[in-house]
Amino acid sequence: MRSWDMIGWGRYFAVIGCLSLSIHPLQAQQNLFNVPSAEITPQNSLFFQQQFNFNSSTKSNTTISAGLGHDFEIGMNVFDLVLIPERITPVNPASSQVLFNMQKAFELDEHFKLGLGTQIGQTTPEPNIGVRLANFSWLTGVSTLPAELGKVFVGAYFANETYRTGGGDPFGFMLGYDIPIIKDRFSLQGDYISGRSGMSVAVIGGVIQLSEKWQLSLGGQLPSPGSHNPYGAVMELTFVPGNERGKLE
Repeated sequence: MRSWDMIGWGRYFAVIGCLSLSIHPLQAQQNLFNVPSAEITPQNSLFFQQQFNFNSSTKSNTTISAGLGHDFEIGMNVFDLVLIPERITPVNPASSQVLFNMQKAFELDEHFKLGLGTQIGQTTPEPNIGVRLANFSWLTGVSTLPAELGKVFVGAYFANETYRTGGGDPFGFMLGYDIPIIKDRFSLQGDYISGRSGMSVAVIGGVIQLSEKWQLSLGGQLPSPGSHNPYGAVMELTFVPGNERGKLE
């Protein structure tokens, strides 16, 4: 695995497991697949999302956020945790990332919203390298289509070399969509991050409402032109509406 020992990973999964059992979901899905959705965790509530990426290796991405009110949230991420490794390449680096996240939303009107956020932290230690600073910052605009036919997302991002991996440019754009097909049951969803780096992919898929408390998102991953990223699949588990039970006591 990565440079953490088995005890370190055991503690990490124990914390994630306890949080999964102790919190309840929110109506907002914080990301599409990879593009931030500009949805903010409500005040005094917690949000949890677990993503798995399957291609030449299997990786885990975990997000936890807490709502502070005034359309502002903070939280943490553990990204690029390798569960099933492959031969390490420049596009698939060996270290995972432990990040602090925060996001602020601005409601411009009932049909348009802006989300401004960042994820910043460091990689886990690597032999002869140590830790490195990782940063991803974004501005996302969300527009609700007429007659509640869905939402479209357009944004811009900055990602430093450590975060984006595999070269490419530090700046780029993001696109996404979320279109309900069966109300409260199934939606089509997809997103795209431009560029030629390790994060530059498109994911096309959908979201299934499994129950009152769970969403399952499934998608196929396509490489951005010139990125040389692998084809793959994405699975994402998200806690969904929990009425007042999502609030912290």
